[in-house]
Amino acid sequence: MIKFFRKIRQNLLSEGKTGKYIKYAIGEIVLVVIGILIALQINNWNEKRKEAKVETKILLEIKNNLQSDLIDLEENIINYGKRAKSHEYIINWIESNQSFQDSLQNSIFITSYPSDIFINRTAYENLKGYGLSSVSSESLKNQISHLYEFQYKRYIDYNNQHTDAVKVINSDYAKYFNGNGFPPSENLLFKNLDELKSDFSFSYHQKSAKLMCGLLSVLVSKEIIKEINKTIDMIDAELKSML
Repeated sequence: MIKFFRKIRQNLLSEGKTGKYIKYAIGEIVLVVIGILIALQINNWNEKRKEAKVETKILLEIKNNLQSDLIDLEENIINYGKRAKSHEYIINWIESNQSFQDSLQNSIFITSYPSDIFINRTAYENLKGYGLSSVSSESLKNQISHLYEFQYKRYIDYNNQHTDAVKVINSDYAKYFNGNGFPPSENLLFKNLDELKSDFSFSYHQKSAKLMCGLLSVLVSKEIIKEINKTIDMIDAELKSML
């Protein structure tokens, strides 16, 4: 092809057709420029396709992770609620003259274990590896970052505080009981019932843990669920716009 164009230019020059040669040369330059622009456009289009493919993959992974987190959060809300009720039962028992009951043993067992939370950050860490700029929507990018860097962090911090509270409560249980109520077939034995009833710190720790469980159940967990659903809706909208 190059030889063909060169031959045309040589013929025009040999025939003395300078004007036509210049016009032809300009036309040839224009064709070359157009070819370069088309090649660049195709290259840009291919790059955008690759970027869109990566973004789609990451967003779908994040969505799947969030849907798994929702299941765990819903279970934890139920568990926090059970713990709060169990703490309430123990507090009422302390403040009354009730004797030992099986339900007390059950409440002590329930309150002796913290909630394990499972947050799947795999997709989010992959996103950070690619760069947050991989998400084209600024609002979606900010929402994802807000969810993982603030909402989840707050949730973990509160749950860690609850875990610390459980450790203190278990120390109380070890001081006044022969176990934590498990297995149910082995009844708890009081070491010093009168001292327990008058121990302000025991009651205080129960009330603090109850408050923390209520906070995690009613406020923190439900707020995160709201933010997760919002993020999933934004991801769905973004994926739909990319079709």
